[in-house]
Amino acid sequence: MSLYFEWIKSSGSYVPYGCKEPRLYFDQIKEPLHVPLDSLVEILMLEVTIDSAKERVWLDSKVNLKMETGISSEYSILCEFSLWRNSTLLATEKFALTNQIGKEGKVKTLMISVGISCTDDLLPPGNYTYTLKVRRLEDVEENVSNFEVKDRGLNAVVFLQ
Repeated sequence: MSLYFEWIKSSGSYVPYGCKEPRLYFDQIKEPLHVPLDSLVEILMLEVTIDSAKERVWLDSKVNLKMETGISSEYSILCEFSLWRNSTLLATEKFALTNQIGKEGKVKTLMISVGISCTDDLLPPGNYTYTLKVRRLEDVEENVSNFEVKDRGLNAVVFLQ
């Protein structure tokens, strides 16, 4: 066994002396939120503090959504989830169901999960706001009667580079 392993075992710490432990920031909302057609909607915000220019931020999010169709058999949808730092777009994830066919005369209910993860650039010390947004794109959508986000969460871990 190495001396480092013995030090960890005896001290109960996994962070080398003089280093800061990673910090976790998180938010979760469980209340449903209706998303109107062709509007960019903020669905979650998280404030993060960076103390040193050598710190990075790792972001991970998950959004559960519920979509209901009309009684016609065909339906299509295209939606875009995006993760922002202040006014800077960091990552985008699109979700599409196009030219789908279901049972005629029945409302179709779909439960879908979408996630976005990324590591932000090195930033100067300060406070930053990370925002998760969603948009339903009108040019593809057909026969969708309801679209709402359900549970959604955003985690940020600040760690030394």
